[in-house]
Amino acid sequence: MKLSTEISTGLKKFTNALNDEQFELLLKNLSLSFENPSASLDLPPNVAGADVLKKAYAALFTLIVEGVRWKEDGSIIRNILKDCKLSESRATDILNLLDKQRIPLQISLKQTNFNFPHVLDVTWKMNYIVKSSYSDIDGKALYFIDFIVAKQNWTDEGCKFVTETVNIVCTVNHLQSLVAALRAASRKLIAIGDAAK
Repeated sequence: MKLSTEISTGLKKFTNALNDEQFELLLKNLSLSFENPSASLDLPPNVAGADVLKKAYAALFTLIVEGVRWKEDGSIIRNILKDCKLSESRATDILNLLDKQRIPLQISLKQTNFNFPHVLDVTWKMNYIVKSSYSDIDGKALYFIDFIVAKQNWTDEGCKFVTETVNIVCTVNHLQSLVAALRAASRKLIAIGDAAK
């Protein structure tokens, strides 16, 4: 498992900078976050070293989630923590948390769907608003765009694709912004695909 330099730096620099009380607070917050994914870092007011705690939290959170995601065993995580100069007792505490939260995290990761809708078709029409009593877009063109998308729908019987229509109404400026964002996303995907080869 390869970690980014930010995560490695966070583990080396910030996690080692915590005192025992801060480290216990960090582990408690990590455990709560894994049990309730909508929970956020809960620090007491005016806690000392809040910035360091936040950076250490982000680094450890990422390490544990990536470890579970890539199905790494405890020895690999222990080696990563050892490379980051964490003490043996802290590494053991982190591995105990990982073992305790592995199953809930795996379930949560399976439920998290990164399969975004696939655009199958686009239809559009343009209307010109001459005068309107309820809007400030008088004298402007409006574009009505319908994206027909396929989404994955997980049921007890398995995965099925469901089509649905996403409707957008936008002005010329909004449409130009949308097209620019789609082109940028397309370029990034092409670059990622080229880098993977």
